[in-house]
Amino acid sequence: MLFRSQLKAAYELKERYFKIWDFTTPEEALAEYLQWQESISPLIISPGQRAALGFRHPPCDARRLLLLVPD
Repeated sequence: MLFRSQLKAAYELKERYFKIWDFTTPEEALAEYLQWQESISPLIISPGQRAALGFRHPPCDARRLLLLVPD
């Protein structure tokens, strides 16, 4: 049963991640990404892995905003 709940949580997390790309401004995308990142269940990844995820895979526009890199 634990595997089924992990699989469901992972699927929902993936679907929510893809919705980040629907936002039209970098600020909206970044806000949604940060909420998405905080919603990751410990059943999926550990807190340490979640922290590392934020520095490796933010959405492209959010990465530019975070690093203050001009377009």
